[in-house]
Amino acid sequence: MCCSCCHCARPVPRCATAPSAGSPCCTTRQLTAAARALHRDLAHPWTVEELAREARMSRSAFAAAFTDTTGHTPLGYLTSWRMYRAKTLLKHTRRTVGDVALEVGYSTGASLSRVFTRAEGISPTDWRRGAAVQ
Repeated sequence: MCCSCCHCARPVPRCATAPSAGSPCCTTRQLTAAARALHRDLAHPWTVEELAREARMSRSAFAAAFTDTTGHTPLGYLTSWRMYRAKTLLKHTRRTVGDVALEVGYSTGASLSRVFTRAEGISPTDWRRGAAVQ
C-alpha cells in the first residue's frame, strides 16, 4: 500500500512515524511536497531547511507544522523511512550492508549499522539473519 500523500510506489511502514491514507500529514499541500521529495530521493542528505524549501515554508514553520501534524520531527520521520527501506533491502536482496547504506542515505555500512542498532536494538547483519528465518 502506498501513502496517499505522495503517490509513490513505496509501501507504508507499519510504524507510528509513517504517513498513511487519511493521516494528518496528507492534509496540506506544503507538507505533501516535502514528503514526496523525501520519498523520491531517500539517499539525499536531507536537512530540515531543504525539506522546508520543498514545502515552500520557513524552516521553523515547517518543522513546527510537520511535528504538530505527525507527532514526529522531520528528521525522525526520515530516519524511520530509512530504517524501513533498509530492512526491506536486507530481507529481500543480497546487497551488502554497505550497499544498503548508500541506497538509504548513509555514507558507510558502519554509519547505517550505528543508527540501525540504536533504532532496532540489533545490528543489520543480525536482523537479516533473523528475517531469513521467518
